Amino acid sequence: MENADTVTLRDAALFVRYDERFAEDTLTVRIAAIAPDSLRFEEAFLLAIPRTKSPAPLTGEALIPYRHRIRLVRAGEYRWCITPVRSVRGVEAVGIRLSKSH
Repeated sequence: MENADTVTLRDAALFVRYDERFAEDTLTVRIAAIAPDSLRFEEAFLLAIPRTKSPAPLTGEALIPYRHRIRLVRAGEYRWCITPVRSVRGVEAVGIRLSKSH
């Protein structure tokens, strides 16, 4: 993600999109953030996935709060890598959503 705003506070949330093969209620991932100056932060994070009552063929999606009031202090490209710590079936996509803190 390209960052030009080094002042605004943001909230980060992880989204997980999954299908009917996903039978877990939690998922542990390693999150790595790499700043434009090559500084790296990495940690394990446990996602609690709420179960939905939708028909099986429909895709489920969960949005899990991750960090509040963060500031990306460097201008340039930030890279995020989200990796499961073990093999899991049924996860279609995982990503991070940043929004302005309120």
